[in-house]
Amino acid sequence: MKKICFILSCSTFFLNNVPVCGQHAASTSGRFVTYRVGVSVAGEYASIDGHLKNRPLNSFDLANIANDNFASDAHHTCHKFQISPGFELGALIAQQYYLGFVLSKHYTHASNTMNTSIGDAIHFEHQLKLTSYTNLFLKFGYKIIPNVMFYGLVGPSIANWSHNSKTFFYDPARNYKEVLVASKMNKKTTGFGIGGGIEYVINNKYAINMEYTLSMHKAEYARYRSSYNNHNVYYDPTYGLYHPFVNPETISADVQKNVRLSYSTIGLRFSYFFSF
Repeated sequence: MKKICFILSCSTFFLNNVPVCGQHAASTSGRFVTYRVGVSVAGEYASIDGHLKNRPLNSFDLANIANDNFASDAHHTCHKFQISPGFELGALIAQQYYLGFVLSKHYTHASNTMNTSIGDAIHFEHQLKLTSYTNLFLKFGYKIIPNVMFYGLVGPSIANWSHNSKTFFYDPARNYKEVLVASKMNKKTTGFGIGGGIEYVINNKYAINMEYTLSMHKAEYARYRSSYNNHNVYYDPTYGLYHPFVNPETISADVQKNVRLSYSTIGLRFSYFFSF
């Protein structure tokens, strides 16, 4: 009986004082890595740029004395306030280093139209539209204090956009407009995005982020045949009217337009996290 009591006493002491390896490892792992899943919404100020180049394609067109009218180098620029919902999945390592993925949709609906003219009657109209884009970024950060983190962003940005060009004749005397040639370009392209920001966390559940991103796309092109009669007009001050020149010259060229899209944003994002 004394032996049995001695064995039970030793067993109790062992269980109370020696940690179980599996439980200890799990506890350590739980403290070392903290996962979180979050949803967010941001208000952003976006700056959109579309670099447009029109160029003739062959040497015959280059020899055309009026061909310089087809060559242009200009920028579509516009600014827009936009809303961006988002989703985030990440892990905080050693309570200091962060690694995660951020998916965000940006509803831009921005457009910019610019016009160039040849003489007084022939005009070119170019319109850029950026409907929306989606960012899938890798987010990597470092906490300088328990609730403040600096982070970087990098990854693909997928944009839905279009670029339309029109060549039209306009007679100001009659207020008459006629579209001669139209070229449409509808695109869904993937660009490269980078950025960074600062995050302030409240009670491990709520976060406020101030961040900046920049996305750049490779140039997209379209080819079209542009042709028009050079109906240049002159103003007759005697009668206060515009008159076309006699025997207008036909001008034509095979043109390639290149459009390079880029956009940047600065915004304030509000997040809610489900940590586990």
